[in-house]
Amino acid sequence: MGRWHGGVLLTVALAAVACSDSATGPGSDPSADGEFEAWVLSTVGVTTDQANASSMLGDAAWIPAPLLRPSDAACEFDAAIGRVTCSDVTINGLTISRSFAFYDAAGNAQAFRGPTTVSVNTRTWVRGTAERDSVTATIDRRSDLTVTGVQPGSTRRTFDGVEEGTSNIVARLARGTFLSDVSFADTTRGLVLAANDPTAPRWPLGGTVIRTAEGTRARDGGDSRSFNRREEIEFDGTSRASLTITVNGQTRNCIIDLAVRRVNCS
Repeated sequence: MGRWHGGVLLTVALAAVACSDSATGPGSDPSADGEFEAWVLSTVGVTTDQANASSMLGDAAWIPAPLLRPSDAACEFDAAIGRVTCSDVTINGLTISRSFAFYDAAGNAQAFRGPTTVSVNTRTWVRGTAERDSVTATIDRRSDLTVTGVQPGSTRRTFDGVEEGTSNIVARLARGTFLSDVSFADTTRGLVLAANDPTAPRWPLGGTVIRTAEGTRARDGGDSRSFNRREEIEFDGTSRASLTITVNGQTRNCIIDLAVRRVNCS
């Protein structure tokens, strides 16, 4: 199941790369959309998927997160709030807090994920400072994500949730010193993914993903450049999803060909 959601995030990242007018990748000018943050976070040992708390729901584990294994944290069910809360875990300088809520078809809270669990809510908070080589990244990110249709035999799962946070990055690279200070707010709304259905398409069957970011970037002590960016992807079950990108007030309309992972923008 996680591979489907990861594929959605990859699609969004792909869209940003394909439609950017700036060079992207390690050491590129930090004005290049969101790729600079994605690359820096990966260099300090955390993917944007993990930092944004979007990875979740491994089918086998009752703790639905590849980032945290049952052996990594003590988790207890609190009947008063109807949630399973895990102790904090620190990885590469980043502290991760997670809690889960499991519900049956009637909306009753459950102490663990079982055969009658229909939906799962995951709340994650990742914060701290990670350093590696010449890069320092300070992040503070939270997410609240609900997945319905997780019961055995279900062929459709629906994601709804929000993610928000900040990242402050200093990267001392061969091409210069890059500074980035970014805040973001993302929304996943009615995103339907196939599960346990080998005949289903390899892309989302419907729903919307919205990603927004704003902040400042600078290079070699120069003046900071402010920016704001909004991406909205609409999935309709076909291999062609619509993407609208607005950067600093300028809008571009694009089509993502999910079958070949290619983006064409007008």
